Amino acid sequence: MVGISSVWDLKRQAVAAYSSQFDRPMPEGYRFIGTSDYHAAAASRAGYWGQQIGCAQGEACVVAATLRVDDPVGLLSSH
Repeated sequence: MVGISSVWDLKRQAVAAYSSQFDRPMPEGYRFIGTSDYHAAAASRAGYWGQQIGCAQGEACVVAATLRVDDPVGLLSSH
């Protein structure tokens, strides 16, 4: 998880710049990225992931390769 609270508004503005992809009406029952409820769904997901790490908004990331961690205690300690 990555905390994105500090850039959440910027992310929303970036998505809004592509409103033709996210805000056009779709047929009843159709669910895809371009549905009108995309913004609400994105905000809900960001809130859920943020809650998992103790911030307002978060984003889940997938790592395709193994990460080397030389200091796991340092990695998990809060700064």
